[in-house]
Amino acid sequence: MITGKTYLFNLPVNVGAGKTSAYLAEGNILDSDFKGIKLSTFGPDQGNKSTLYSLGYGKVDDTQNTFYLEAHHTTNNDIDYLAGLYHWNNYGTPTSIYTLGTDYYIGNYTLGAMYLKASEQDKSNSSDGYVLTAKYGYNRSWIPGTYEIDTHYYDMAGTTYINHTMSGLGSYMNGFKGYSAGWYYTLTKNILLGIEYYDLKDKTSLDNVKTWWGQVSYSF
Repeated sequence: MITGKTYLFNLPVNVGAGKTSAYLAEGNILDSDFKGIKLSTFGPDQGNKSTLYSLGYGKVDDTQNTFYLEAHHTTNNDIDYLAGLYHWNNYGTPTSIYTLGTDYYIGNYTLGAMYLKASEQDKSNSSDGYVLTAKYGYNRSWIPGTYEIDTHYYDMAGTTYINHTMSGLGSYMNGFKGYSAGWYYTLTKNILLGIEYYDLKDKTSLDNVKTWWGQVSYSF
């Protein structure tokens, strides 16, 4: 990927073009390869607040035209806000997704909520969804002994995501609901151990799928 910097309305804008990845709506909409152009910039100086604006246009799965616009607002009182618009071809059915979310930090705890609304219904006649999150700790891959415990509850229409970040099978379902739990621990510097469990039900077929996922990863 080719990267650079320019200025737009007197604001520094980071520009990237080529093959990279996209992590949208905290991964609830997309966590996948992305081929195209990406722009990002922080808004005007707000003192103890900041807003990151991100825009991208390109392809996922090498074929699906995708456009996104996100605003991530951070304050000094431990609350973050996210708003986003995402549009993609959806294999012949153009679909837009709108998202609002927030994360609230209390000591070592993080509580999050996200609402998603799609312009099209899935096969269960649903077009919206939500994700609730609770976390304890904060894993840092460069600090041995740090760990994190995550739990999520999902209720998502099949049209509210493109390729979900989870290691469960939600992305292969026609909408899904259920929960997940994960534990992550840094064994030594840059070596991470992770264990995840998913209990999900397809909202169209009503099939129930349970998944255990384990991983050992090395970052550099």
